[in-house]
Amino acid sequence: MHAPEYNPFSFENYRVLKRLLNSGHELGYHSEIVDQSIIWNEEAEDCLIRDIKVLGNMFNYQVKSVASHGGSTGFNNLDFWKDKKPKDYSLLYEGYDKEPEYNLFQEAFYISDSEWTQWKCYDKGILLVNDRRSPRDHLKENHQLIHLLIHPDTYFNKHFYE
Repeated sequence: MHAPEYNPFSFENYRVLKRLLNSGHELGYHSEIVDQSIIWNEEAEDCLIRDIKVLGNMFNYQVKSVASHGGSTGFNNLDFWKDKKPKDYSLLYEGYDKEPEYNLFQEAFYISDSEWTQWKCYDKGILLVNDRRSPRDHLKENHQLIHLLIHPDTYFNKHFYE
């Protein structure tokens, strides 16, 4: 929500998010609450609660999930969850949590574009070193469950900042 390309208030991003919700997709929050806490000198918990409320209010939608963002700062946003549970915040899950109710990262084949110029994947939580194949290539392998995380700024028609 805080980088220009993620701004849900931009005309295009709002339109895209609304279309995804209307198509039946889940809208989760890609969180940087540890970064926010340090940058703004606020409690990470307050940042999380506020951002979930803002995102939910924008679309009259209950945000049910968060996925902690790695980011460029070196801070690990997953550290927030070391002593907290998603259900403490009326969330069903955090994208990498190991709670028995979710545990998707450890039970699925995970593919991400988080390295921007190449794909990376994990099989049940274990990194497959040097496996840079695309989601299309992995679909051919008939994995039982695929967890795909993609970033909106990786995909564009004309320009990175469109």
